[in-house]
Amino acid sequence: MGVGILLLLTPWAPALAQRAEVPHDDAGVVWRLVRGGGGFTSPGGTTGMGLKSVASSGELFVAVGEQGTIVRSSDGNHWSEARFSPTDTWFTEVVWGAGRFVAVGGPTIVSSTDGDNWEHSRTPNWPLNLEGVAWGNDRFVAVGMDGAIVLSRDGRRWQRVRQRAPHANLLGITWGGGRFVAVGNDGVIVYSADGEHWLRSRDTGTSTPLLDVAWNGERYVAVGEGIILYSSNGKRWDAGRSDLSPPERLNDVVWAGGRFVAAGNRILHSSDGDLWKPATVQIDGKTIEAAQLVWSGGRLVISDDWDYYLHGIAWNGAGFVAVGRAGAILISSDGLQWEPAGDSGALLPELDGVAWGGERFVAVAGWYDSILHSADGQRWQNASVGPELYGLNDVVWAGDRFVAVGNTIASSADGDRWRVLLIPLDGFLNAIARNGQDLIAVGDGGTIMRSRDGGRWTTVTDSGTSEHLNDVVWGGKRFVAVGLNGVIVHSDDGDRWRRASRPAVPVRAASPDDSHRTVFYGFSGVAWNGKRFVAVGFGGQGNDGVGTVVHSRDGDRWELANDHDFLADESFGAVAWNGTRFATVSYYDGTIMHSADGDRWDPASEIATFDKLNDIAWGNGRFVAVGWNGTIVVSP
Repeated sequence: MGVGILLLLTPWAPALAQRAEVPHDDAGVVWRLVRGGGGFTSPGGTTGMGLKSVASSGELFVAVGEQGTIVRSSDGNHWSEARFSPTDTWFTEVVWGAGRFVAVGGPTIVSSTDGDNWEHSRTPNWPLNLEGVAWGNDRFVAVGMDGAIVLSRDGRRWQRVRQRAPHANLLGITWGGGRFVAVGNDGVIVYSADGEHWLRSRDTGTSTPLLDVAWNGERYVAVGEGIILYSSNGKRWDAGRSDLSPPERLNDVVWAGGRFVAAGNRILHSSDGDLWKPATVQIDGKTIEAAQLVWSGGRLVISDDWDYYLHGIAWNGAGFVAVGRAGAILISSDGLQWEPAGDSGALLPELDGVAWGGERFVAVAGWYDSILHSADGQRWQNASVGPELYGLNDVVWAGDRFVAVGNTIASSADGDRWRVLLIPLDGFLNAIARNGQDLIAVGDGGTIMRSRDGGRWTTVTDSGTSEHLNDVVWGGKRFVAVGLNGVIVHSDDGDRWRRASRPAVPVRAASPDDSHRTVFYGFSGVAWNGKRFVAVGFGGQGNDGVGTVVHSRDGDRWELANDHDFLADESFGAVAWNGTRFATVSYYDGTIMHSADGDRWDPASEIATFDKLNDIAWGNGRFVAVGWNGTIVVSP
């Protein structure tokens, strides 16, 4: 028996007439940016670029990142994009030496004396992927995948070293103690006095990937996935003491005169390289441990999402700068206490849900009290009245009003003036759908709530699952809800739910031994085109034939999309139908795919963002997709 909650509402009015929505030939294929959020812009004009590495000349910080992004700052707090970046490569590291910055990425090497104007360096036509670069012994040495090593005296003319580290991907390098030391996959560590002749450390004590290494004058420190090592000679290594554990990782480490500081999923510091302690971050007047750092909605938040972290860290003799995902930038005077830079690149709230109805689009934000609305999907404005909404994850048009759900339930007749219908819930609701009469909201722990008139909500007694449910859709005859670990449930009346009898992927129920962050795969979105349900998600790679896109005629018996091998590397957050084709968006990197039947898929020909996209809707003759840092893209 469900739990009833009585709310006083005005009677529901007849649905507003909706304008005809005629799909354009390019709808879902060609996309353009109408509202850019945080992050920096690549030379090609793509927004939301992440930063991978940062270096200092003592007077200037330079950070490099995705698709040729290069930014510079004199104080670490205020940043500007480089005037000329000659490539769209993904830079992996930058270093200062011999009076110039040198940045590497893929087979490309560029250099600059001022961090503003960059030029290609002379390199042979080599098929190399370079990951790290260091300056020492009057030369630059860069290392990369499959043991690749190249060197240069001036940073402009490079030559390839014949010797490679056998079967090793080298990911980081430093100079110190009279030698270069490079680290990589499988715990590999190699060292060389001249950058040309290399020896391998025989006793690293680990097979865990090592991502970077630093020297403090007496000791080397190497960091990686769940591990910290230190060594006095680069040959024999011992494990440092910290509470770091996989899948946590430290991506970069630097010595700053009095301490090592390392950045990744968190920021740690150590005076000796052996005993490590966490740094703290000042956020909204509060001090928290800098663990599991995520930029969302223009702010630093704590999250279990391991894909988003800091990539690089630098010290200029007076202070630190750390850079990372979506243009995140932190600054610190001592490496112990950190705060967001003034120009962090993350300026707007992350948008989680979007819907069309009542002659307008409405987009909502899950982390913060932000609601936007637009008549055409291109020009947006903030809602004028919005109470403390406690975060909203999804929104639907319910005939005469929008209804939004999250940690509360709220409504608005026009998308501009909102009021709370339900005080904060015990858990989050992630999605909402309507069948013409009933509203169904789904959420964490298999929660399903139902409302027949919008005034009284009941919690369904048996939802058929305890997994988190991420999306729900009405398919003409039944509701279908999808969630984590491949779960799919359906109901004809919104009250009695059961699991799909033939899911397309093996559903793995959570066990008591699982970590709270153990999620192997799952579905994030589901849509209906009148004949077929399509569900999209993440974790498509696996030994059990797990796919990221599945489809079904009835919501009960499912099969993998024909192109599931092609789609396996993608992570999709939502899917929508426009009468002609499905379109699905990636919550990882802005990828957009489309399909006429939900079985065979093609990538969009033009997109304008690398920011993750969380939701997509069709209305007013166009798709609208929303995501990280307030990003909104439309098609056509």
